[in-house]
Amino acid sequence: MEKVKELAEEVSNNEYLAKYYAHYGLLKREEGIYGEAVNAYQEAYDLYEKNRDPGRQALMLKNIGHVYRMSKMYVQALKYFEDAERLNLKINSSDQLPRIYENIALTYMDKGDYHLAEQYLQKGLKSARDYNQEKVSVLLNLYGKLYFMQGEYDMAREYYNQTLALNITDTERSYLYGNMGETYLKEGNIKEAELWLTNAMQEKKKLSNSDLRPNFNYLAELEILKGNIQEALNHYHQVVQISSEGLQSSELDVAITSLDNLYTEHEQLIISDIERYKQFRSVFASKSKHNKEQREEMETLYHQASLGAVESDAQHKQATLQFKKETFTFQLSTLLTTFLMVLSFLLIVYIINKHRKDKRALGRYESGLQVMMDEYGAKNVVELQKILSRMAE
Repeated sequence: MEKVKELAEEVSNNEYLAKYYAHYGLLKREEGIYGEAVNAYQEAYDLYEKNRDPGRQALMLKNIGHVYRMSKMYVQALKYFEDAERLNLKINSSDQLPRIYENIALTYMDKGDYHLAEQYLQKGLKSARDYNQEKVSVLLNLYGKLYFMQGEYDMAREYYNQTLALNITDTERSYLYGNMGETYLKEGNIKEAELWLTNAMQEKKKLSNSDLRPNFNYLAELEILKGNIQEALNHYHQVVQISSEGLQSSELDVAITSLDNLYTEHEQLIISDIERYKQFRSVFASKSKHNKEQREEMETLYHQASLGAVESDAQHKQATLQFKKETFTFQLSTLLTTFLMVLSFLLIVYIINKHRKDKRALGRYESGLQVMMDEYGAKNVVELQKILSRMAE
């Protein structure tokens, strides 16, 4: 990527340089280095602005908003999403709107503002229907999640079923089967839950490199409902074994917490199970709920501090530009004032000189009249006029 940047800078190609920063921002976002991600997206935005490419400018605004949402900085996230929406509407481009509305809805769902989330899901669906089913399926699935979060499982299934009726991928189908099964688990409907969760596991196993941990956790919960504690333990142990190579997983947290509860509540479990549990518990002790919450809190604070530094830098740049603008305005105003003062002075000098000339001319005129009055013996100008009139006759 650095080679692309060097070549783009060498030939002063803003388009390729903007693409470099856009890809670099994505890379840093995936690495969790959010400050650098936002800086890169902002660089890309500025370059697209120079190239007069408002469509890609709007895309960068959406990307910046996404980073802020991941950092739980919801006010900033919404600002960038709404700026992206306005820019798309301004240029009469609506192909990005479904994704923008999806992100705004997710932000409100994160905040627990379900009513506002639903409003934007409706806007998203309305705009997505003019494009392809992929965008529609994402929003319908999200609609189901919205109702699931509120405990309205019938409504959640209604939207999950609408999504299943579309032409979706095998991966999407496997996850939707799991979502359907989870709604029945929450209701305690063992028969329907087992049907959907079994299908979900079968579909997931057909996919290469698929993560089976959510499915094992679902099946463990199902076995608990059925009273098969031993089977539930086996499923949770599967999650722990799969996670041995990577501890960063919410599914591992679910499994260990559930194992902890099961071994505490069922003292009659055989010794081998107890020993197996102790072994797993000691290996993954760092994955306790308390440590997870602390880690997440620290990560959130770090990301927010990183983005805060970016905002401060941006504000400083804006303040510098504003200062330069105000300084230029002041200098221009001072120059204009000086010019007007000089012009006024010259005008005054002109008026004085003209007055002096007029006064001298008037003096000469008055002197000439006096000579004529003396010559003709007139006492005043009126008598002089009469004498001159008689002479003209």
